[in-house]
Amino acid sequence: MKITPRILSIITSFLFISLGLQAQELKEMQIFEIPAAQTKPVVVLERDEAILVVHTTLPNMSFDSNLGIIKVDPIASGIYHLHLSPGTNIITFQAPGYLARQERYNIDRKQSKQIKIIQAVTPPSPPVTGRLNLRTRPGGAAILWGDSLLVAKTPYYNSLFRAGSHRFRLTLNDNYLPLDTILSVRKDSTTESTLVFVRKSGYIELVKAPPDVDVYANGQLLIPIVENVFSCPTGLVSLEVKTAERDIFAQDITVRYNETTKVDVKPKILEPLEKTPLPSHNGPKLPVRTRNSSSVRFGIKAGLGFARYEGNNTPLPADEINRVLGFATGFALNYRLSRIVSLQPEFLVTKQGAQLMYSGNPYGPYADNIDHQLVYLEMPLLAKFSLTLWEQSGVRPFLLLGAVPALNLSARYEIKNEGEVLVSGDLSNQNKFNVGAVSSAGMDILVNRRSDTVHPGYFSIELRTQQTLTSTMSDYETHNTLVCVIFGYFF
Repeated sequence: MKITPRILSIITSFLFISLGLQAQELKEMQIFEIPAAQTKPVVVLERDEAILVVHTTLPNMSFDSNLGIIKVDPIASGIYHLHLSPGTNIITFQAPGYLARQERYNIDRKQSKQIKIIQAVTPPSPPVTGRLNLRTRPGGAAILWGDSLLVAKTPYYNSLFRAGSHRFRLTLNDNYLPLDTILSVRKDSTTESTLVFVRKSGYIELVKAPPDVDVYANGQLLIPIVENVFSCPTGLVSLEVKTAERDIFAQDITVRYNETTKVDVKPKILEPLEKTPLPSHNGPKLPVRTRNSSSVRFGIKAGLGFARYEGNNTPLPADEINRVLGFATGFALNYRLSRIVSLQPEFLVTKQGAQLMYSGNPYGPYADNIDHQLVYLEMPLLAKFSLTLWEQSGVRPFLLLGAVPALNLSARYEIKNEGEVLVSGDLSNQNKFNVGAVSSAGMDILVNRRSDTVHPGYFSIELRTQQTLTSTMSDYETHNTLVCVIFGYFF
């Protein structure tokens, strides 16, 4: 039979249609790791090879490698041993009627030679998917999913992925470290994920710097890693170095990632932060220090708490000693010795005392309790220890320890019955002077940290406990205790 061009065209079209139908019928193979508990260990005797054990239900499997010809040992029906060389092995799995699939295996020369890598190849099941909402701070990051660069940038919303774990690598710009993370997408649900970029940092080392300086980069206070060495964001930085009395250095510098930039801050011409001219007709105008240029800070304090007695306090011991409302108010001076240690004398007026409960009315008919009300002028002498790790965020925890000399200003009693005062008067057996111990823990909250003020003001809040070490009464061993919450502000 003569084959005409028309018949040849029909045959060619039929072949293309057949191949197209066959291509459309190709299935996708799945590869996953078999748990070790379900397999027998494979002992590898070769010193420079690893064995990839493949279990498959697909017939006529074949394998290719990016490293050239791969040695394959058919062990049993559906079981193959593939010999992998050290390095990165990209294995291509092929089977008639299925799309080819590639997997990557990294073989390290230094790892044990008894290597077991077990994978299984099975016919596909219906895909299981979920959605992912991916955000970054800052936004606008490029997304690399596996080895594929996605067109969109963060935020990346309502994107469909197969359920399971996915590797994402994100890059922003030269000022931030790249992110490399594994995210899990849950079946038939939306996974929310927000990733935070870490800004690249370098180091600044101050040379010939005076002791106890504050260093600012773009207005932010830097915390030293070691003496005169500071971690700082990369790029062009406006650097300022200040002492408690004056600015000594200001310059724009470039900080490079993971490198140390040395800065010579030896003072040349020192100018006070503020100048106030003294009244003079013809004489020179002399600079004077302002409040902010001093390392001594003035503060006001006030707080409420509870006070009571510890020990025996009357010829007739009370059945019960209750707390009474107390307070403390006054002012303080803080003298900074270093970034961590400072001295803080205070001048406070405090109210202390106790409520003594009795049964049997020993002080007369209808008298069931006595209130002691004591007022002191206290002069705590304290050492303050500050923790500066979070100072850059505006919070500075501290601990106060010291002694409390106290002068008794007033001592009165009230005999009561169900809250009604029956008799009142002065206590005659109170010592005029006693000494106590105080401990306090709290935090300073800095304000105006980005202003031109070298040492901005701060609020303080603390929990204070104190107790007299000497007896408060002349004829009985009795001690005052006071627990209070104190608020303050230092200028």
